[in-house]
Amino acid sequence: PQAVTDHLGLGLDAESPALSIGFKLSESMEITDTEIQLTRLKVRRISYAQADQRLQEEPFATLLRRSRQYRQRRRDAGAAFIQLPEVKIRVKHAQVEIHPLPPLESREMITDLMLMAGEAVARYCLERDIPVPFATQAPPDEPVQPEGMAAMYAYRRQFKPSQVKTQPSPHSGLGLEVYTRATSPLRRYSDLLTHQQLRAHLQGEPVLDIHALAERLSLAEMGSMGIRKTERLSNNHWRLIFLRDHPDWRGEAVVVAREGERAMVMITELGMDTKVRVKNAPELNQVIRLKPREIDLPDLACYFRVL
Repeated sequence: PQAVTDHLGLGLDAESPALSIGFKLSESMEITDTEIQLTRLKVRRISYAQADQRLQEEPFATLLRRSRQYRQRRRDAGAAFIQLPEVKIRVKHAQVEIHPLPPLESREMITDLMLMAGEAVARYCLERDIPVPFATQAPPDEPVQPEGMAAMYAYRRQFKPSQVKTQPSPHSGLGLEVYTRATSPLRRYSDLLTHQQLRAHLQGEPVLDIHALAERLSLAEMGSMGIRKTERLSNNHWRLIFLRDHPDWRGEAVVVAREGERAMVMITELGMDTKVRVKNAPELNQVIRLKPREIDLPDLACYFRVL
């Protein structure tokens, strides 16, 4: 609810209630000595772009160095690093805006810091027999480190689905032996469950047993599946509205797969993949130009012509 977000979102009030997670990193980037406390914080928000301009300053410089070292540890453990185009879609004053997300190093740094926190919480809970939802993922059949957009696109299709379980298991995509999501309790229910378990533990109250946890997770997962599908369809809808409202749109696409007379392409500025008919077999990762030929809103389909 908006009122809850306004009150609990970090930095939206003068003081913010928080669950603070502290830990040490060994020379090999292993997490040790985790401490978790209920706290109140004074937070000043800055954007990723602003943070990117301050990465040479402290404390950002130290955080960046540690995050890079931790990322290398995950890479050595087989983590997959997929960098496909991402966009932010917004509707303002009846106008659709699509903004590509730039690959900022500050964004990668925050991702690794959040993964550190999730690994620290997972290990903390295992050591104290606190049931929490663990995020897991089985490894692909042929693990590789893909290079180039086409290889990354193909490798992503090999991914086994990630799962949330009450028992710990490795997350191959992240390169972590144990992991729980703990950094987005206002956005994701499994994170909220983890926070509730930790808060109960820290306050000396009973925590949910593993059966009650599993029941809540199964109910939440049914809703999450519908939400993910709705989000995907909604994004496709607004992309097509954007193209309908910009009939002169022309854009670049990268060939990521070939299927006979058709090619699967990634339209970078729209964060959209689609099939197009091609006369000459293009090379993988080749850049081609497209324009919309027909937009079918009821079927959420757009047919493009290669220029």
